[in-house]
Amino acid sequence: GTTRWLLSDYSSDLVELVRMIYPSAPIVAYDLDFSNAPHEGLRYYERGYVKEGVGAGGTCIAAAVKGVAHKRLLQSIYEEYERLINQSTLTGIE
Repeated sequence: GTTRWLLSDYSSDLVELVRMIYPSAPIVAYDLDFSNAPHEGLRYYERGYVKEGVGAGGTCIAAAVKGVAHKRLLQSIYEEYERLINQSTLTGIE
């Protein structure tokens, strides 16, 4: 599992890489979209400024399989982002 950002990244060919390793492996991409995210840092994903590749796609796919609605998943992502931003502000990490 991956995200649409990695699947459509012009600087790499994820599909070809997977095919070289395991030709019959299915590739599933979760369609996260942060265009309307309440935080500018998340909107940077849509502009290509942020690279994802640490499990967001697989985590989102697993959540969807477990029945988590897309809207609820986005809300959870926004809440966690806000928690991390607030934590870094409190500890002086920027």
